[in-house]
Amino acid sequence: MQTFIDALQEAVRLLFELDPLVMEIALRSLQVTLGALVISTLLGIPLGALIALAQFPGKRLVVAIVYTGMGLPPVVVGLVVYLFLSRSGAWATWAWLLHR
Repeated sequence: MQTFIDALQEAVRLLFELDPLVMEIALRSLQVTLGALVISTLLGIPLGALIALAQFPGKRLVVAIVYTGMGLPPVVVGLVVYLFLSRSGAWATWAWLLHR
């Protein structure tokens, strides 16, 4: 238990001292989050409107897939995306994951 308390104290200290590495990580997280929000908004609103308003063959299947996707935990989706983007993944040629 003492190790957990020590780690928590160190984390709070790093936050209040505005440690450069912690700030870099926080800013990167905000950048990724904002990018994901913009992309999902630009894609999601028009596609959601299309699914809701249009009648097309396979609409029930599309709605079922959308509902299934909404039920998945974000960690699982993140892991799947990471696997696609990893060196041996289907989208490895895009080289979006840069390992330092």
